[in-house]
Amino acid sequence: MTIYIRAVLTVTSSIQLESMERRMPGNGRVRCEVGEKPEITSKAYLSLYRKSWEEGLPFIPKEHLSLWTLGRSQKDAGCLDPFRTSTNIEEAKDVCMDILSYLAGIHIQDDQYTILSEAVEEVSHMNDPCIGAVISYLQELYKKRPENMSKSRHESVERLKGTLETLRRNQLARLLFGEVGQDYRALAVDKPLQVMMVQNLTLPDAHTKQPRPAHKISEAIMISLTAFTKQYMFSQDRSRHKIILQDEARSVDRSAVGAELMNFIIRQGRYYNTTLIKGSQNASDYGEDVANIGMKFSFGMKKTSEAAEMLDYLNLPQTQANIETLKGLNRGEALFQDIYGRSAVVKINPVFKDLLDAFDSSTSTEEERRREKERVLM
Repeated sequence: MTIYIRAVLTVTSSIQLESMERRMPGNGRVRCEVGEKPEITSKAYLSLYRKSWEEGLPFIPKEHLSLWTLGRSQKDAGCLDPFRTSTNIEEAKDVCMDILSYLAGIHIQDDQYTILSEAVEEVSHMNDPCIGAVISYLQELYKKRPENMSKSRHESVERLKGTLETLRRNQLARLLFGEVGQDYRALAVDKPLQVMMVQNLTLPDAHTKQPRPAHKISEAIMISLTAFTKQYMFSQDRSRHKIILQDEARSVDRSAVGAELMNFIIRQGRYYNTTLIKGSQNASDYGEDVANIGMKFSFGMKKTSEAAEMLDYLNLPQTQANIETLKGLNRGEALFQDIYGRSAVVKINPVFKDLLDAFDSSTSTEEERRREKERVLM
């Protein structure tokens, strides 16, 4: 069984697909490093090529496949509310606090943080807890001000309430902000392969100093999805090997709760027969943790500084020849390093065309692809 999270999210299960499964040690971690991508945004073309998956994939009939595009239907609203994706109410409270305090820009020493904590705690005892109920609680608290509440605290309630009300009107945030009694689509893993695409997801790069609201909401969505992976890990048969692929993992790692969620999966992975694979666009996203990577594939680099940084991570000399080698890699070529540190340029040739076509994300026309293929083969 496999769950794959990214701006375009894919969830797969090896049920009835055991013959295709390639085993990995439980608790293993793999990362891949690709070239520069300053801002990661879910593009329309990503959903276009996966629409054909509705008719099935090579070796996977369509009855084993479910395709979701989160954000396209009104029923998607609230499906990523942390109270609905977390494994238990205590975790839901932690994830909810982390997401809302981050979105509202408040810190633990602020009055608004204490108010938010009280609201989340009260809502957690409801039959249908959700972020919308947290906002309703704040609205009531502001409207019916307790006699012993100071003016400054009442003003803090007003600011917090206003900020969350504004965020709730954001189209993307509607996925996170559930409402009481809402008819929403529940995330489930009842099919071997689930593809979940989140429209308009925009993740900040490592150099973004002042993230925009869209950046924050996108990161919060990734954290909520990571909470769902724990639910997936717990609910499945331990005898089946499960793989969680966390693409753009740096966005989750930047959050204390998000990092804790992924570390839990790593620590408990062996017991639950689950492997965590963390994916990234840049090796620098993981700092010293890159030493834990076994086999590395580095594809073409555009900038000299990036090539030099990659050579440092590969523990190779930063010579001009090595830099030019990385910058001169063609499509389908990569600098590969194995677990013993042996390095060489390799060319990846897909053997099965039907698999290549199924997972090809290129927007090129057939004629453009033919020209590109001829150029590479020359």
